[in-house]
Amino acid sequence: MNGQMFQMTHFKQNAYSSISTNIYYWYYVTMRTAFVLFVYFMRATGLWLKPTKVNSDIDIYENKVKPIFLKFVDFNNEEEYKERNQNIDPVFYNYKELAEIMKTENDIEKQWRSRVLIEFTPRDNIIMFYDAYKGGFAYYCDHSVVPLRILNTVAMKYVMRYHCLDFFVDETALPGNISPIISLLNEENNEENQKIKKIFNDLSKNTNIEMEKLPFVKSKNSKMSIISGVLERKNTKNNEDIPDVKEKRINKFIYLGKFNNYSIIQKKMKMPISAIIDNTEGDYVFKNVNYEEYKKRANK
Repeated sequence: MNGQMFQMTHFKQNAYSSISTNIYYWYYVTMRTAFVLFVYFMRATGLWLKPTKVNSDIDIYENKVKPIFLKFVDFNNEEEYKERNQNIDPVFYNYKELAEIMKTENDIEKQWRSRVLIEFTPRDNIIMFYDAYKGGFAYYCDHSVVPLRILNTVAMKYVMRYHCLDFFVDETALPGNISPIISLLNEENNEENQKIKKIFNDLSKNTNIEMEKLPFVKSKNSKMSIISGVLERKNTKNNEDIPDVKEKRINKFIYLGKFNNYSIIQKKMKMPISAIIDNTEGDYVFKNVNYEEYKKRANK
């Protein structure tokens, strides 16, 4: 009797468990199907919209300037190229001659220091001008660290304002940059490498230094004329695929301090400049230094 009651109870429990399992199974299938149909309906009717990417303040600032800059870069003939670089003196395309001029007080450097752009950016106000002596864009800003994208964007506005496109030598912000100054800078690097190699050649006579393993900068472009070379490279860029170069040149930016450090009135420099030198007897004597020596001391 007890055995029969136990078997009947066990049968009822198994039947109840089987029914519960079926209910849960069909509930799961129904809800899953309903969810899939709901998603399909929302997408089909356009009610399901993907979340849009929120642009940062830097993205918004860059997107306002870059399309205009790309149109400015897109020249088709020699006249348009000259117009975009009408303020660049021919001496800038000969770095040796330019280096000699920069050793003395000159009007070229003063002229570019007076060509100033004041720009409001997402990282506060920036005053920028082209430093002909250092070959880069000098700027004042209350933030000592400014993102490179912002500086490049300000430089874009600068070269458009003062028609000096070739000063923009960045190959990352402007892929396929065809400024001939890039070739001149690479040539200058190559000349510096040759001087360094000569020093190491002299040292390697008595050592085991392998010259091939030294990290010298390689020139990426050959010599070419200023205008015809630019147009030739532009046609090559439009008609053929140019392989990517691992080492790409970027614009040079020189931070000069906070915004209020900039003086609108350009002070006239008096030459020669007197320097105080302590002699062996403990006395101070004044000695005149030339412009080149002054520049070296100013850069320290």
